[in-house]
Amino acid sequence: MKISIRSFPIWFGIFPIMAALQIDILSSIGEIFRWILMFVAACGALIWRPKHNLEFLKNYWALFILIIISLSAVWSINPSQSIYKLISIILLYMACFGGMRHWINIYGIELFLSQISIFISLVILLNFLLGLFVYQSSWLMGSFRGFFVNPNQIALLAGFISPLILRQYIVTSSIFYIVIFFTIILTLFLSNGRTGIIMTFFSCVLLLISYRSQVRSISTFLLLFIFPIIIILFYQWFYGIYEGIINTENLLSNRQIAWDILKYKIQDRPLFGHGFGTDAGVWKYYEIDLGFRMHGAASSYYGLAYQLGIPFTIFFFTILAFIAIKALFIGISKNNNYFILISIIIMNGFLASFTEPWISSAGNAYSWFYWIFVMLAIYGKNIDSIKNKPN
Repeated sequence: MKISIRSFPIWFGIFPIMAALQIDILSSIGEIFRWILMFVAACGALIWRPKHNLEFLKNYWALFILIIISLSAVWSINPSQSIYKLISIILLYMACFGGMRHWINIYGIELFLSQISIFISLVILLNFLLGLFVYQSSWLMGSFRGFFVNPNQIALLAGFISPLILRQYIVTSSIFYIVIFFTIILTLFLSNGRTGIIMTFFSCVLLLISYRSQVRSISTFLLLFIFPIIIILFYQWFYGIYEGIINTENLLSNRQIAWDILKYKIQDRPLFGHGFGTDAGVWKYYEIDLGFRMHGAASSYYGLAYQLGIPFTIFFFTILAFIAIKALFIGISKNNNYFILISIIIMNGFLASFTEPWISSAGNAYSWFYWIFVMLAIYGKNIDSIKNKPN
C-alpha cells in the first residue's frame, strides 16, 4: 500500500474510523493500521527535525499529564491495561504534536482543512446514503448508525466536523459543502444524537458570528443553519418528552443510573483514581449488572475522575479550557479566523465529554482529529500558514 506524504492526514484518520465500523474485515484492518499509522506519525516527529519540531518535548503541562498517567500504573486495578493505554496516548501525542505539526508546517493549514473536510464529508455522505438505502443493519434500537457500531459514533463525528464543513462552504461557496451540511443535519436527526446536535448548534452559531462579514445574506444564514436546527431541536424535545412518558429507561436515564453508581466508586479513590484506562471495564471489575448495555463511564468527566482522580480531572479540563480561550482571544485580537475555528472545535470536545467517554481514548474515530486542533491552538502562532493568512 503506497501512502503519499501529501495525503497523510487522510491516511492518519481513515483507519480509526474503519475500526469503528460494523463490517468485521474493515474493522479488523482499521484496528491494526490505526496504530501503525500513528506509529509512523510519531516516528516522523523524531525523524523530521526542522526548527520548532521537537518543541512538543518541552510542553511541560503535557509531560506532567503523561507522568501522572505513567505513575497510575503503579496503583492501577489493571496495570497491564494502564500501560497499554499509556503507550497509545504517547503515540497519539507524538503523532499530533510532532508529526502532524511538521506536516502542516510543510503543506499549510488550508490543505489540511481541505483534505480533512472532504475525507470526513465522504464518510458521512456514504454512511448516510448506503446506510439508509443499501445496508441492512443500519439501525440500532430505532437510531440510525449506518456502517458504524454505535449511533453515537456517527453523531459525534458529525458534531465535531460540522463547524469545519460550514466554514468550508463560507470560504469556497461550494455546493458540495451545502449537501454535506444538510447530510450532517439529517444524520443527527435520524441517529437521535442529542449531544451531536448541541455540538452542531453551539459551534456553528459561533462560527457564523466570527465569519459574519463573509456570510452573503440573512437568507443564506437561515437556509444553512437556523431553520433545520430549529426543526430538529423541536423534534428532539418532543421525542424526549414522548420517550420519557412511555419508557423510563431511555438513554439519558440509563446514563444517570451509571453515573450515580460511578460517583460512589470515584469516592473510593478520589485523589488518584483506579488507574488510567480502567474505566472501560468498570462494570465487569465490580461485577455490576446495570440491566442495560453501557460502555464504560458514559462520560469523559466521570471516566477521567474514575481513572485518575478528581484533582487531575479538574486540572486536565482547566488546561484544555485555557488553551481554547487563549486561541479564541488570539483569533479575536488578531482577526484570525483560523484560531477562532480551532477554539470552537476544542470547546466542542467539552460538550462531547458530557455523554461519551472518548477523551482518554487514543484510537477512537475523533481523537486524532481533536488533538491536532489542540496542537494548532498551542503552536499555531509559529506556523506561517496560520499566522500570516487569517481566513
